[in-house]
Amino acid sequence: MGVRNVATSRSSNSQITDSRSDLDGERLEFGYHFVTAVDVEGFSRLSVLDQVGVQDVLRRALDDAAVRAALDRASWYRQARGDGELAVLPRDTDVLGLVAAYPREFARSLATVNAERGPGPRIRVRLAIHHGTVIGGPFGPVGPAPILVSRLVDSDGLRRELSERQAMDLVFALSATVYTEVVESRLGALSPEDFHALVVQGKGTDHLAYVHGDRRSGEGLRSLVPEMPAWAKPECPPDDDEFSAPMLHPSPALPMPPRDLSIVGEHS
Repeated sequence: MGVRNVATSRSSNSQITDSRSDLDGERLEFGYHFVTAVDVEGFSRLSVLDQVGVQDVLRRALDDAAVRAALDRASWYRQARGDGELAVLPRDTDVLGLVAAYPREFARSLATVNAERGPGPRIRVRLAIHHGTVIGGPFGPVGPAPILVSRLVDSDGLRRELSERQAMDLVFALSATVYTEVVESRLGALSPEDFHALVVQGKGTDHLAYVHGDRRSGEGLRSLVPEMPAWAKPECPPDDDEFSAPMLHPSPALPMPPRDLSIVGEHS
């Protein structure tokens, strides 16, 4: 994932153009947008070659998940973060495609690429989704929404959620705004019973998020491969900061519990 050049437009509505993105010159306008953030567990302690490989695999997994969820990633403003990505979606984004189908398909894609990688670091990811105010700035999207979604995905609480679910490749959280407007409405067959609250501490302000699944039982978006490869079991301490990582070693294949990966009904 390359660094993108951002050209600033001094127009009255403070738009920006990402001249090297897939937006093809479209402008990121001020307004309410869905924003997503993804972050790879333990990225900074990988070797340089492994980091490059993980970035490539992560991009393919994100692209594949979007296609399966009927979302057009070419229309997103995407900002590479080394170990992940911040994305701002168009204002006409399909809500259920993003909130219901996308996490499920991302889990499926991660399971597939992890199974295909062979001996090597297993890619485990945190995903956060929010909806709020975004405006273009000289160095990329700014405003409450990008800040909040970044805090959610980087929070100690969400790191612990992933660390405690060793059978899973993905853990995802929704902001209180998205949870209230989408999940509590039970749209797309989403159920409040499938989420639990998480308090995220910010700079002077705490934020409430909702995490899918139960970390105590390991329930959530389970891996879709029939069996975890023998090389893929991480020996990972709690991800206390953004510089921690799993240590991998060969181990017996782990039996996976029965899989019912659909957190929602079929996306229409």
